[in-house]
Amino acid sequence: MKTTARNQFTGTIEAIQTGATNDEVIIDIGHGLEIVAGITQGSTRRLDLSVGQEVIALIKAPWIILAEDTDEYEFSTRNQFSTTVSAVKTGAVNSEIFVKTEEGIELVAIVTNESVENLDLKEGQKVKALFKAPHVILGVKKA
Repeated sequence: MKTTARNQFTGTIEAIQTGATNDEVIIDIGHGLEIVAGITQGSTRRLDLSVGQEVIALIKAPWIILAEDTDEYEFSTRNQFSTTVSAVKTGAVNSEIFVKTEEGIELVAIVTNESVENLDLKEGQKVKALFKAPHVILGVKKA
């Protein structure tokens, strides 16, 4: 499927945890990695989501937060991946940062050039890639 989202993953729903108004959908994207999506119960019903179903998870590049890869801090985001910077493409205001997990999963983040400087982002550097569960958009094939 072609989309404008820079981060697109195909996976299988492992679990759906129902909350008061929202559901958490846990998706196995392979290699022992999971993505958690936070969606409304209306979306769960509209997409007719169920455990074992194949879904596409989309995450826009500006929604990926990069942080130093340290064990000194814990973050509240449901989705956290230890990664290595594989490329930095600098633009006039923002930069594209390509990162890869040791399992080979690639993510793309768009951050300000100021953030690139502050984190001293460069190829080979270890960083955490973080994104919130509500920033994951799910898609399913039409029946």
